[in-house]
Amino acid sequence: MRRRSIELPFLLGLMAFGASARAQDDTSLPRPVVLLGMDSSGSMEYLANDDLPNCNLGPGLDEANRYNIAMAAMTGSFPSFDCTVVDRSTLPPNSIDYNYFLDHYAISAATLAGQLQNGVLDNYSERIKFALMTFDSWAGGPNYPEPMQSWTAGQQGMWSYGHNHVFDCFPDLDGDGDEDCTGWHGANAFIWDAGARNKTAGVTDGGLVSAGDEDDQASIDAVNARIQQELLALRPFGATPLASLLDDMHFYFLNNKDVLPKDPAAPDPPNDGDDGDGAHLPGGAGKGRDLYGNCRKKYAVVFTDGIANLDARPFCEQYAGDGATFGCTCPYDTAPEQAADLAAEGIPVFVIGYALELSDINGDGSTDDENLANRRALWDIAVQGDTADACPSDLDLLATPPTCPRTIDPASGVFHMGALFVDCDPGQPEVCRQAVASAFSQIFDAIGAQSTSRTLPSFSGATSGTGGGEQNQFDAFFTVSNGYPWQGHLVRSRFLCNDANLEEVGYDADTDSFGDILNQRATPRRLYTFQPAAGPGAQRSFLRSANGITEPFAAASVTAAELGVPTEARRRSILAFVHADPSLDIDPTNSMAQRRVGRRLGDIYHSAPVVIDPPTPRFGSPSYTAFQTLHAKRRPVVLVGSNDGILHAFDAAAVDDGTGVVPGKELWGFVAPYHLQTLETQMPASHQFYVDGTIAVADVLPVFRQGSTPQGTDWRTVAVYGMRQGAEAYVALDLTDSLLDPDRAGAFDEPEMLWQFVDPNLGQSYGGAQIAKVFVQLGGEAAPAERAVAVLVGGAGTLSSNAGCRRQTNTYTADHGTLQSQRVRCWNPRGRSLFIIDLMTGNVIRSWGPSTYSGPASANNPFDSPVIGTPAIFLNGFDTTMERAFVGDADGGLWRVQTDNPDPNQWTVSLMHDLFNDDNSGQKHQPAAEQPALSTDTLERVIVMYGSGDPDNLSADVDDENRVVSLTEQAEINANGVNDDYTAILNWQLVLPDDEEKLTGAISVTDGIAYFTSFIPAPNATKDRCNFGNARIWGVDYLRPVNLGDPMSGPLAKLRLDVNGDASDGNEAPGSDQGGRAEDLDAGTVLYGLQAVRRPTCVESANVTDPLGFTRQQISAITPGDFQLVAHLPDNDADACPGCNDRSVGPGRVVEIRQTTREGYAKIDSWGALIE
Repeated sequence: MRRRSIELPFLLGLMAFGASARAQDDTSLPRPVVLLGMDSSGSMEYLANDDLPNCNLGPGLDEANRYNIAMAAMTGSFPSFDCTVVDRSTLPPNSIDYNYFLDHYAISAATLAGQLQNGVLDNYSERIKFALMTFDSWAGGPNYPEPMQSWTAGQQGMWSYGHNHVFDCFPDLDGDGDEDCTGWHGANAFIWDAGARNKTAGVTDGGLVSAGDEDDQASIDAVNARIQQELLALRPFGATPLASLLDDMHFYFLNNKDVLPKDPAAPDPPNDGDDGDGAHLPGGAGKGRDLYGNCRKKYAVVFTDGIANLDARPFCEQYAGDGATFGCTCPYDTAPEQAADLAAEGIPVFVIGYALELSDINGDGSTDDENLANRRALWDIAVQGDTADACPSDLDLLATPPTCPRTIDPASGVFHMGALFVDCDPGQPEVCRQAVASAFSQIFDAIGAQSTSRTLPSFSGATSGTGGGEQNQFDAFFTVSNGYPWQGHLVRSRFLCNDANLEEVGYDADTDSFGDILNQRATPRRLYTFQPAAGPGAQRSFLRSANGITEPFAAASVTAAELGVPTEARRRSILAFVHADPSLDIDPTNSMAQRRVGRRLGDIYHSAPVVIDPPTPRFGSPSYTAFQTLHAKRRPVVLVGSNDGILHAFDAAAVDDGTGVVPGKELWGFVAPYHLQTLETQMPASHQFYVDGTIAVADVLPVFRQGSTPQGTDWRTVAVYGMRQGAEAYVALDLTDSLLDPDRAGAFDEPEMLWQFVDPNLGQSYGGAQIAKVFVQLGGEAAPAERAVAVLVGGAGTLSSNAGCRRQTNTYTADHGTLQSQRVRCWNPRGRSLFIIDLMTGNVIRSWGPSTYSGPASANNPFDSPVIGTPAIFLNGFDTTMERAFVGDADGGLWRVQTDNPDPNQWTVSLMHDLFNDDNSGQKHQPAAEQPALSTDTLERVIVMYGSGDPDNLSADVDDENRVVSLTEQAEINANGVNDDYTAILNWQLVLPDDEEKLTGAISVTDGIAYFTSFIPAPNATKDRCNFGNARIWGVDYLRPVNLGDPMSGPLAKLRLDVNGDASDGNEAPGSDQGGRAEDLDAGTVLYGLQAVRRPTCVESANVTDPLGFTRQQISAITPGDFQLVAHLPDNDADACPGCNDRSVGPGRVVEIRQTTREGYAKIDSWGALIE
């Protein structure tokens, strides 16, 4: 069995903050249970065309029958195939299939020894809990005396499972009111029990394999291995009792301890080996063992090559009636009725019809009638099982594949994909195997996928005006797929003014899902990378040189050595996989890139999309105005990173403006040098992190010197990004000439590689880079100049010990309630650093943190803990240089970076606040991972808000306490009236009130209100794992505490929810929790921050005629745009909150929290008329 570890990336993430093991969260919702009903009837011994296989064709050339092809799909393919004929008359007389008229065509031992581990059971073992049933095709007979329980009869009843059914039949054949023959009823009625075998049948005879009551991977793998062992050992035999199989499936879900919910207050039921039969019968309540039983989804999948039989039909229906008085009572409801019973319990039934099209049941030489009858029967099961829409047309049903209606809406849990029919050519067993595997994969992908988001929305084109206001919203999600690479989704929502009304344009995957557009792309992708001519590998710093031109990430340019592999085959395999294009591989049919067909966009986990709009005029900068004029028609672009190793640039225009580029098209992608030799690690379906960090983009003038006259062509559009868990590196690209401009007739260049920054003190680049400009004089320069820079933080670190280490750093001299604790946790050197580097060259201007370091903080390395947050840059006016920045560390410290001196050696870093200043043990400190929020008060003093909480660890860790504070930066004036220092005044402190509650997103400040989100782990998560916790939305005054002069009283409540969806009527309510400061969302929700947005204001105008007879336009109506807080929700059943608009966008969910309309005004810019 393949053993992958999907938890590894998260464990790596825990290194950053020293957190404990990850709890249940929105990427690992309970794995669904899938009960497989596998056809083990005798017809599975045939080839697809009803011939029997030939096992004497030579080594590796034998014919595989239906069953063996299905086993290759389920348990792994066979590079060569040999079979062995087993004459069943030679079996032991007590064998269940002794003397069966068909031989058994067994897979040879040598073939099994060479089996690959690429079966669907292998591929989906990390995302689905499987259980197995095979056919019990002995119904019983009159020789079963009542009240014999057939399921205890062992082999005599073919190990029957579930309920006993009675066939009570006393027919009146001629209808004269008298019995015509001796029937079976009353004392002579006999047990009729077919369907599935119970677990006592064992490995060799296809016994029940239950899903198990554990959720650790080792236990699930053990169940999976047992299923594969049984399937490979089984000998197909007997009939196709689909109705009774579905009845036994129903019985299993209602009665088996492994799938019944555990009562959190009750002790564990005994592990007594009992299947749990009777647990839902009188006196059996509370016997379940599944801690996820109240929220785990359950499904049944039936795989068969025939239609239902062995249910006494049509005889029992032909003579239907009361079995006690002249007639028959059928032992089972029909198969569709049984499927409907399962669906009524919330258990959809999926159906795969196998090799149906070539069966000539009545021997008339035609297969059409039988094919239609088979398909109709199985389609009806799927319809009643809630996995298919009705298909009234026989022609649609006979099409390959059927063209019947399909309704698939994952957000609503609707998977009406219809019965899936696998048509096989007996001469192409490998094609047939792939078709079987594909059918199962379609089902497992649908039911096992979970979509969620760790990012916030991005917005573009927010305009207001007469009938023409428009705003585009970009949302990123990812789907946790099963046995396949995780899939990313970048979707757009459009909001347009229609006169005075704002309308949301309906989501259309063809134009608004950039991942779907990428999947439909027919031309080769434009992927690039960069590799210097020489050097010791790719995981090092590259500074800009004359050779900054990137090269295509393609077969003609990227070598095996650059990818770190020894063979041409592996080189081509990597290229094909990253491009998601099997045709680039040596063997496209067997390429691992096949798994990325239909999922070309890798998962977008933490990398929020960034919109690059065309430049707009900037006051007071003639050179930027020239730059804006030069690029005025540049199309908007969205940048986003994905965990297949690519930074993507997508065209973000809403319509085609004549360039011929399809809106939503991927313009190019870039693979960082750092990742070249690790790309193979993700193949074929091992989730890894690559481009997972925040992207910073800015238009910059690289250097401006007093007296110089820069031109428009001197300005550059530059992006800098880190990788978060994906790398210990940052990368910068010049995008100026890579963005599409209609004036260039559709031609555009590749991005230019500026630099890749790697340093011994740099940990995983958790904190996002920031772009700014500083006024600085470098060595050898005659005068200071404004220079574009990137501010980079040290990132994730590792704990060196559990003991607390004494803090060496001093806070500001004045104490306003912000003194630091004496101890923090003990950290290794990596991550305890900060860098300010030249944006265009990558040269370090100033850094803190020596290359070799051990022990307490020093003058050159003031950081006691890894610097993990994204810096917040304060600019003292429009388009000014950076004078200071603020950033958080892994122990809740807030650091102030002072850069207002032209000499970088005079720049300083100092600790401004310690969230846990009252903890002198060093053990209660929590990370300040989010970017601080900056504002100003009426005295123009800087207000800084930040808080603590590990967003990657949602577990309920013992004694965790998290806090949020508001601070005022206060200038300290000495006796000479000179400002010689700064300190921090604590405005308010909020201790998040619930146990283990933690901040889960950056604070957003609008109109003097600080909005943020937190997560509350469920206190009983160890008992009822379904309730893993819930999100909380906060809205508080950014400055004022509840009680003036008492910062420990917490912030003043400011949250207001628009309860009726009309933001203009003032009908609002305060938050219902925490004294009006917060609103709790339902269990199962988690929000990673809130994005404040104002929707466009829409204006309607009308033509009016003035007294002089002139026609003019007059504003007739104005609808102010809603002020909203927008976030993403997990793709589950949890509701959001009162007054929230919860809507599905493609595969994800967006929640919009309306706030009452702020006071404002409409300004008429100008009027004009021409009078002659």
